[in-house]
Amino acid sequence: YVSVSVTLRGRTETELFPVTDYNNKPIAKPDASQINNSVKRCFVKALALHGLGLHVYQGEDIPAPPKIDTKKLNMLEEIINNFNGEMGEDM
Repeated sequence: YVSVSVTLRGRTETELFPVTDYNNKPIAKPDASQINNSVKRCFVKALALHGLGLHVYQGEDIPAPPKIDTKKLNMLEEIINNFNGEMGEDM
């Protein structure tokens, strides 16, 4: 088996993962590629213990982009335009 620990914001989560074949059977003498695959899978499991990547299991391929507040966007554009006007530059 392989073991991976992930520390995030001072909290460490450790996960163990077996090295298995395509039938989910343990491999007695794994090669480097099989070990690497298990390490990567173990890493993802350890991240999941922190709550990262949950959208993958909620049926979402890609998380929805954040909604843009047009009022704040317009205010920011006005500030940038005023700043650029004072500096003599175009945006």
